[in-house]
Amino acid sequence: MKGRINNVSITTSLQSSGNGWFAMVVNRELLERLGRAAGDSVKVEIALDKGPAVIAIPPALRAALRATPRAKATFERLARRFCILFTIHLLLHGTALSWVG
Repeated sequence: MKGRINNVSITTSLQSSGNGWFAMVVNRELLERLGRAAGDSVKVEIALDKGPAVIAIPPALRAALRATPRAKATFERLARRFCILFTIHLLLHGTALSWVG
């Protein structure tokens, strides 16, 4: 998804809760740029982004995979690699969840 939160451009994704609701992750850095805190109201405008979804592998993980070829091969075979990278991103950057319907 591409859009804006309070006139700040964003590129993000929506995560399904499995029961008809979707969550959009807003990390601590973006909250600070917005001058907002978790729970504050914001104006959100989003639209479908048809481009490829890309999450960079964190440098520490990249180095660990480079140092362990077997782990790297296993990681590259994982069908859910995107989910793993997303989880690592959340752990590294801290999050606040906003629910949208």
